[in-house]
Amino acid sequence: MCNISEDVISIQEVLQTPVDDGFKPTPLKLGTDHQLAILSTSGSTGNQKAVVVTNSRAILCGFTQLTTEDVQYASSGMDWALGLYTIVTSGVFSTRRIISEKPFDPSETLRIIDQYQVTWVMQPPGQVAAIVNCPDFEKANLQSLRYYIYTGGRCTMEVQGKLRQRIDSGVMNFGFGLSETASFSSLNWHYDAKPNSVGRPSPGYKLKIINDQGESLGPNEEGEVCLNTGSFWPGYYKNPKATDEVYKNSWLHSGDLGYMDDDGFLYIVDRKKDVLKYAANKYYPHEVEDIISGMPGVLEVCAFGIWNMQGGDAPAANVVLMPSVHISEQDVEDYVAQHANTEFLRLHAGCLFINDLKRSPNGKTNRAANKDHFLRTKGVQIDS
Repeated sequence: MCNISEDVISIQEVLQTPVDDGFKPTPLKLGTDHQLAILSTSGSTGNQKAVVVTNSRAILCGFTQLTTEDVQYASSGMDWALGLYTIVTSGVFSTRRIISEKPFDPSETLRIIDQYQVTWVMQPPGQVAAIVNCPDFEKANLQSLRYYIYTGGRCTMEVQGKLRQRIDSGVMNFGFGLSETASFSSLNWHYDAKPNSVGRPSPGYKLKIINDQGESLGPNEEGEVCLNTGSFWPGYYKNPKATDEVYKNSWLHSGDLGYMDDDGFLYIVDRKKDVLKYAANKYYPHEVEDIISGMPGVLEVCAFGIWNMQGGDAPAANVVLMPSVHISEQDVEDYVAQHANTEFLRLHAGCLFINDLKRSPNGKTNRAANKDHFLRTKGVQIDS
């Protein structure tokens, strides 16, 4: 591995270190409440925070299907949840874990899957989009895959459909988790039946949907997703104020809006703080993204609001097209105008074609960065 301090011993040295007969590890003073790691939140909607993760068994949620025959791969550093998942579960379940010194590259990922017969892949949706958009994708050997888990954001149905054509339904799994829980809060093991759902709550998890008054909602009612892992969470590192804002009476308030259907499957809609207002109407970016994602040839989209004095947050979007697609930005604006059921959801501030969405270091779409890029490229001045 690269960028390792000289005073850090290698894994080879660890494996060659003799173990005394009768060796017993020192018990953790705090047991499952003992600090395991400090992770970074994605910062996709604000400043990044340092998350303290404990030694709880909750980190294993969603991984009980792993066996000693599995080969895991996730192109994520140890400061992100996916990186922690793989290093912990590979030790607990004695799997083989593939580590690459190279940054994520779709062709390289497909090569690794084939060469090492990877069975278990975890990626954010942006990397999934890059994979299906890669020239090598159609001919890639994906037969070894048992689980292809994507998590950390929205994935267009067109991208999901292209991936589904190459692998079995049981292989595709859409998951939901937070850095704060350091585990999958839910995983969808039934893709074909519930293609846009992140599944039912993981074993040991409690989940509820609440309104602005903190009251629990019923099936198909949209509100904030709250989680209870049954384990102690120390909070954000040296940030008790931020901790108290999201952790109340053992319930973690995710900041995500969602709902559960009649079968208990969870659907994530948007971030609560992303609500926008235009022409006296409230809307969420996903409402615009859902319309644009339905347009043939669109690979990815990120919507946001551009403020003006007349109407407020005028809808706008960055759009990534699939290869060899020949449409104009005006075509996208016209498509939205034809398919939006209300006037205020039209792209009043326009759209911008880009090669790739702006992302946080862990691969999640960064809405603020995409908006900044739109403003700079279009030369838009915000009304004050």
